[in-house]
Amino acid sequence: MASSIEQAVVPLSVEVGHLVGAHKERYLEKLEIAGLDTDPYLLPPSVLTDLIKSPSLPDFSPHDLYHYVVNGVSPYTGADLKAFKSLDAYQFFVAGWVTGTRCYAHGGGRYLIMAKVHHSQSLSETQLQPWVSLKKDGTVVCGHCTCKAGLGEVCSHITALLYAIDSAVKHLKDRSCTDGPRQWGLPPVKAGKALYKEGLGIDFSNPAKKRCGVHNKSHSGRPSGKKVGVSAAAIEQFYRALDNATPNPSEKSGILRILPDYCKQFQPKVVSLGLPQPLTDLYSAQNRKLSASDLEKKCDAVFNDMEVTPEQAVKVEKETRQQVKSRLWFDMRAGRVTASRFKSAARTDPTNPSKSLIRQICYPDLCRFSTVATRWGCEHEQKARETYEAYAAQQHQDLSVCDAGLHIDPSRPYLGASPDALVSCSCCGDGILEIKCPHCAKDTGVLSASEKKHFCIENTDGTYALNRDHQYNYQVQAQLFVTRRKFCDFMVWSTSNFFLQRILPDADFFTEAVQNVEAFYRSVIGQDTYMPR
Repeated sequence: MASSIEQAVVPLSVEVGHLVGAHKERYLEKLEIAGLDTDPYLLPPSVLTDLIKSPSLPDFSPHDLYHYVVNGVSPYTGADLKAFKSLDAYQFFVAGWVTGTRCYAHGGGRYLIMAKVHHSQSLSETQLQPWVSLKKDGTVVCGHCTCKAGLGEVCSHITALLYAIDSAVKHLKDRSCTDGPRQWGLPPVKAGKALYKEGLGIDFSNPAKKRCGVHNKSHSGRPSGKKVGVSAAAIEQFYRALDNATPNPSEKSGILRILPDYCKQFQPKVVSLGLPQPLTDLYSAQNRKLSASDLEKKCDAVFNDMEVTPEQAVKVEKETRQQVKSRLWFDMRAGRVTASRFKSAARTDPTNPSKSLIRQICYPDLCRFSTVATRWGCEHEQKARETYEAYAAQQHQDLSVCDAGLHIDPSRPYLGASPDALVSCSCCGDGILEIKCPHCAKDTGVLSASEKKHFCIENTDGTYALNRDHQYNYQVQAQLFVTRRKFCDFMVWSTSNFFLQRILPDADFFTEAVQNVEAFYRSVIGQDTYMPR
C-alpha cells in the first residue's frame, strides 16, 4: 500500500497572491503541470538567463503557437480556446513591447520563459508579466499573465511572448555574438523607452511586408560591379561540399532538393519505401464543388478501392515503431479509425457524429494534449513494461518483447492499431502487450481503484477482469484483429501493484462493433477526409 504524502504549500508572490478559489487552485495546478515547486515570480535572478543567451531552446514553431492559442482546451470549460483574436498580438512583438525575456531550463527537459509586456492601451503603466511553460519539443504546457484576461491562459500578452520565443528559436540560435551590434555594457532600458540608434542601423521596412518576405529596398539602378564567372567544376565542388556537410537529409541545404544528382535522397518515405498513400492525400479542392449525392458516390468508390498490401502494412509497422516520435506515424493514422477510438466510432450516431471524434481521427497531430494523468502514464510506461518482462519471463519460455509500430489491416485499410509492444514465446506464440498506468490508482493500487466508478477493472464476486463495455476492451479487441495475433496481455500498473489479464480475440464482439465503425466511416470520416469541414 502506497503511503499518503501531504502536499506541500507553495508560497505565492504578490503578483498572484490575490487569487482565490478555483483560480488559485488552477494556478497551483499549473505549477504542478509545469514541474515547478516555486512560483515563477519568486525565482531568484541567478537561475534565469536572457532568452538569446540560453544554451538551449525548445523546438518551438508557429505550429505549436497556433495549436496552443486556437486548438488548446480551456481548463475551465473543457472547450477549444479558439482565441483567434490573440493571434493579433504579433503586432505587440513587432512594436517591441515584449522586453526582458528570460529563460529557466529545469528538470525533465522543461523550459519556463518569462517576459514583461506593455499594456496595449498605455505604455506608462507597469508592464505585465506573462510566463509560459514549454516542453523540449515545443509543446506549450500552460501559461499565465498578470493582466485581467491572463486567467484564461491565452491573452494577447502571452501570445506576444510566444511570438518572441518563435523569433528567438528561428534567428538567435544561429546568430553569433559578433554578427550584430555590441550588446554588452549598455545602460538598462526603462519601460516605455528605447535607446537611440544611428539612422544607418534602423530598419525602416514595413513590418507587415517584412512578415510576408517583402522588403523595402532602394536600388541605385547601377551595376554593383563587374560580374565574376564561376567554373562548372567549382560549382560542382560547392554542391558536393553542401551534400557532405551533414548526413541527415532534413538538415541539408534546400538547393540540393532541385538538383538531379542530389534530389533522390529527399524523397518521402512513402515514395522511397513504396508505402501506401496517406489518406489525407485524397483531398481535392474540386470535391467542394460536388453535390452531396455525388460526393457520397465518390466516397463510396474511394472506400471500395482503398488498398494496402500485406507487404506495405509490414513496412509501415517497421517504420513507425517510434510512434509519437515518428512523423510517419501521424501521417498514416490520419483518416483511419485507430484502436483507441474504436469504441467511440462504434457508438457514435452517424447522423449526429461527435465533432471532437472527427478531429481526433482526421487530424491526430493537431489533437495532442497533455494532462497530469497522461503525463503520469507516459512517464511510467517503461517501468511498467520492465515489470511485465520480469514477471512474464518466469512464466513463459523464450519470451521476447519488442516495440510495435502502426499496424494497418490489409482487409480493412481504414483501421489501424498501435499496441504498446509485441510479445512472443515458444509456449504461447505471438501476442501483444497493452499497458495502462492510471493516475487514479497511483496511491491506492489497482485493486482498490477498481471500486471506483468507471474504472476499467471490475470486481465480480471477487474475480477481477477488464470491463467488457469499457473502451479499453474495444481497444484490445481492435488491436487483436488488426494485428492478427493470438492474445493480448492487458496490464494495469501502479507503484504498489499491478493487474495482468490475458485476453483472447472475441469474434462476435468485434464483428458487431466493426460493422458500426464501417458505417460511421463511410458516412462521416470518408467525406471529412476528402472534403474537410
